[in-house]
This record gives sequence, structure tokens and C-alpha cells, in this order.
Amino acid sequence: MITPVVDGDSGFVGVDMRLDPSHLPDGYVAFAENCRFTNGIVEQRRGVATMNWGIRSGGVIIPLENAIAAQVFRDPNGVETVMVAAGSKAYQVAPNNLAREIPLPDGEVIGDHAKFVQAFDTVLLLRGEDKKPLRLNTRFSVFEFFDKEENSIEPDAEENPRGGTESMPNASEGIYFSNRVAFVHGRDKVAVSDYLNYTRYDPVRSEFRINQGTEDSMVGVAPVDKNTVAFFKENSIYVVRNFQGDLSNATLDELTRAYGCVAAGTITRVGRDIVFLSRRGLCSLTVTEQGEIQGVDVPLSKPVDPLMQSIDWKHAHNARCVSHNNKIYLAVPLVTRSEYGITNSGNLFVSDSGSSFSITVNSGGDTVSF
Repeated sequence: MITPVVDGDSGFVGVDMRLDPSHLPDGYVAFAENCRFTNGIVEQRRGVATMNWGIRSGGVIIPLENAIAAQVFRDPNGVETVMVAAGSKAYQVAPNNLAREIPLPDGEVIGDHAKFVQAFDTVLLLRGEDKKPLRLNTRFSVFEFFDKEENSIEPDAEENPRGGTESMPNASEGIYFSNRVAFVHGRDKVAVSDYLNYTRYDPVRSEFRINQGTEDSMVGVAPVDKNTVAFFKENSIYVVRNFQGDLSNATLDELTRAYGCVAAGTITRVGRDIVFLSRRGLCSLTVTEQGEIQGVDVPLSKPVDPLMQSIDWKHAHNARCVSHNNKIYLAVPLVTRSEYGITNSGNLFVSDSGSSFSITVNSGGDTVSF
């Protein structure tokens, strides 16, 4: 009996643009646009839908436009909503509910930059270094200025042997970590608040300069584990270990200066790893079984490197990356690539947790934002 010869691939996992199509291994294609690879099957991606949680105008739902920041907020009662900065205003939204504007102080606007940071039972709104940060007054649902407040724990406690002496500075990026907030400000400074008090810090004892001889500026920050924070600069990456107690045992280590991060909005956690966009492509930090932090030399985006190297770096700081449903979504602006049918457009790369990629081309505009 003659055994039939099966020709073709039994399934598909992603794109590899580096190899000649005749040399591709089984399961890979040379290019894929507007599709998804799911369980070995290539499927057309779903379209874009207008959700029913926008702004109502004359009985019509109008989506929030020009969004520059979004963050999930969980209040002490476990109610989950999404904070959105769009069109110089702040909104609180939830599925199947209309967006509700949260008033800012009189005469204040968000501006060109925004970052939401949940701290304890409130949300801090960072608006760049030329505007004071705001906090959400959850009782009255308004954003307000805040001054330094007294600590709620004893002044001689281990965490706060001396109370902070200054209000937290204006900042562009920040995180809540280990019952403190850390604000990125200046070229390479990080202000760390008092324990259980996000309003004040000690500029002598609780401010770090993230620099060991490099000239690049700070881009973003992300927690790695319960005692370690990673700081991303333009061309280098540092980690601060022993980020606990009164911070007297904290140490600064350079992880690499071979590459850094170009967009704070792309720093996102995927399992135990942290992924981010660099000049090399979509790179990652990984935590080994021994708890060591390592930078991975080979970018996750290497299979689609021809397109990654076509990123419009002038606008790359607007790139965004999120992880959802075991997939990584990276939105970046690309320059014109006629051979791929791309004309000054925003492009969405989708990866199955870094193992494969497909490309979604969205026409119009030279910057991309989620």
C-alpha cells in the first residue's frame, strides 16, 4: 500500500521575515497581515468596535479621543474601574457604563503627558515635571492638589526613622511599590516616599540618582520582585536591590548599557519577565529560578526584525505595549515601507508571549497609542 505524501504545513505558529520563504521551517510564514495565529490556525483578526462606555452626546456614544493614559483602579471595596486621560481631561469608565468626567482643580489641564499610579486607596495623576501631581478624592470624585501630610506610623519606626521633609516632586513616571511611591524626576533622579505616606520624602536619604557614568536620561521604572526595582534609561538598565525597610541597605547595580528603553508605555510584565521596546526591538528582562535578573540579548521580536528596524524613532516614545490573554500587543509607528504596503501608519504587532508574531496595519497617523 502506498503511503500518501502529505504536502504543506500541519499548522502555523507565526511569522519569520528574516529567512528566504523557501527556507522557512514548518509552521512559519514570510508575512502575515491582519490575522492571528491561534492553536496552529491562521484566523483573520476581529475588527474594531465602538464600546458603549464613551461619552453620550445627543443620544450617540462618542468614544474617548486622544487618550494618552489609562490605568485600572480597584477601590477598597473591590470595585474595578478604568481611569483614562483623554483630551486634557480625566475620566472614570467601566464596561456598560458611560464615561464620567472627573473634574480637575480650577484652571488645570492634564497636558501632553499623564501617568496614573494607584497608591493605597487613591489614584495619583502625574502630569510631567512642569505640573504638580494630583490625587483622586474618592469621597467627592475630583482630582485635587495635595501637600505633605504627617506620617501615620511612629516617627522612630524602622521604615521612617525620620519623617520626610519635602512634598513629593513633579514627575513624569512613577510606581507604587512596597508601600511607597517612587517618582521619576529630572534627568536621572528617583524620589521615594515615606512608608505608608505618598505625600512626602526625604531628599537626602530617600532620593536615588540612577547613574554610574552614563549620560542617557531616565525613561521608566518597573518592579521586578518584592525587593527589587528596575530603572530603564534610554541606553542602559539599572536595578535597585533591597528596596525595603528604611532603604539604608538599598544598592544600585548596572544591569546593562548595551541597550535601554525608548518608551515608558511599553514596559509591561509578562509572567515573571518584563518586556520593553528598545532600539534592538522588543526586549525582555527575565528572573531565573535562582532569583537572578538577566537581560536577554536576543530580542523577542527578532523574527520580524525587518519591520522593527523600520520604526519611526522620532515618534517611538508614543509606543505602547500590553499583555492580555497570553498575548503581547505592541503598538508602534513605522516609516513608509512600500514593499509591505505600509505608508506612514501605526502598526500593531501581536505575539503569543514572545514565541511568534503577526502584524496588524492601521492606516493613518504617525503615532500610536492604546
